[in-house]
Amino acid sequence: DYTYPGMAGNPTDLMPDPLGIQLGDSKPSLGFHTAGEHAAAINLSGQDLEGFFSVVSELGGLAPTNIPNTEFGNEIEYIMNIQNSVSNYAERITQVFNAGQNAVTYPDVKLADQLKTVARLMSGGCKTKVYLVKHTGFDTHAGQTESNTPHIGRHADLLNQLSESVKAFMDDLQQLGLQERVLTATFSEFGRKPTENGNLGTDHGEQAPMFLFGQGVQAGVTGTNVDLLNLNRDQLQNPQYDYRQVFTTILQDWLGASNDALDAAYFSPYIGQKLPIIAAASIVPPECYEFVPLPAVLTYFDAYTTDGEVVELEWGTSSELNLERFDIERSADGKSFKPIDSVPAAGSAESTEVYYALDESPLSGLSYYRLKQVDYDGSFQYSEVRTVEIKSKDMGQARLYPNPAVAQTQLTLANESGNILEATIQVLSVDGRLVQQQAVRVQNGFNKIPISLEGLLGGQYFVKITAGYQSLSEAIPLIVRK
Repeated sequence: DYTYPGMAGNPTDLMPDPLGIQLGDSKPSLGFHTAGEHAAAINLSGQDLEGFFSVVSELGGLAPTNIPNTEFGNEIEYIMNIQNSVSNYAERITQVFNAGQNAVTYPDVKLADQLKTVARLMSGGCKTKVYLVKHTGFDTHAGQTESNTPHIGRHADLLNQLSESVKAFMDDLQQLGLQERVLTATFSEFGRKPTENGNLGTDHGEQAPMFLFGQGVQAGVTGTNVDLLNLNRDQLQNPQYDYRQVFTTILQDWLGASNDALDAAYFSPYIGQKLPIIAAASIVPPECYEFVPLPAVLTYFDAYTTDGEVVELEWGTSSELNLERFDIERSADGKSFKPIDSVPAAGSAESTEVYYALDESPLSGLSYYRLKQVDYDGSFQYSEVRTVEIKSKDMGQARLYPNPAVAQTQLTLANESGNILEATIQVLSVDGRLVQQQAVRVQNGFNKIPISLEGLLGGQYFVKITAGYQSLSEAIPLIVRK
């Protein structure tokens, strides 16, 4: 979320894949929530990627045709954006899955199925940084072992599944040439007490081991064996490490997160407490940390229409750093965006800035808008996407404004053909004589075309617009005052 601010839940050319992918659990993980959104990951509860795309494609039905400019409308728009993004992600995930492969045979257990899917997505070109898989069954209040024999029983079976699944995954990565790029870590939502509870099991505790796998891992045991004779209320004394030390080390020494990124993830207190768990040759040097200075801190971005003919865009920033401009991009399908306007930025500022823009020729139907914040060095960030619905019945017929007019009037015309039309505007006298003519290009969507009235005498006229032999509207009465 720090590296791609404002992009969570929105596929882009810069990051076409989800920021995180979760497998093996139908409930979204809290670990993939961000400070402002719950859309930083895609949850694939099974391994049927084609099925995932099929199910997503069948959800919901047609989107609403009218989104009110209210709080309720904002919520509906948010849901529609999520649905559109998930559909895009589903198509992309299916593509990389079909492009990928596995090079080894995996054991027939759930964890291995999940890791098999991860390896195939990676080999197919998926750019997702973090994958979360799940291996359940360790809540062993009873039957952790059989007859107090440590190496036989439920716990041993689970560790054997973990071992075989990870071994197959590591062998697969080796065959696929990905072994130097992947680090795998285990963690648990809670630990266990070290003492047996009378049911050949253990109860919830405060501590647990973590395993790290990968070619870039520093092999061996970090820390010392715990003293099982030195307990306090069935808990181990003086835990050696905080799990956040492990994650801080992985985020910075493996993924190259800057101190600012760690601060955004609330891990900054542990920067000075990193652990020797990454092999020296694989540690990211500080000069390569991924520092992402935001061109602008965007406080809000709204897109709406008040008259059904013009889309108004408004946004604000609380600070800017070497920001050159805002490019306004529009899309008819939420996938392919094209720039339609550009607004100069303040450059560098610590004060609040407010910006406005108009799309005077919007598309008919549902349109998607986003801001591209472009820095002086060419780097850029995208805003979240906003949608606006322009209904055909709201677009009305061709009309002139002002009418009556003195020196100039404006023709408003909706082109719903989907094509750019080469047209002709004619001004006719009441007896049908041609008094003025001009050639124009009629864009798809709304068009506002100025018509000069210089040289015309006061009186009544008619305005016609044609494209070839096709009349684009009925003759519109025009009154000229002099």
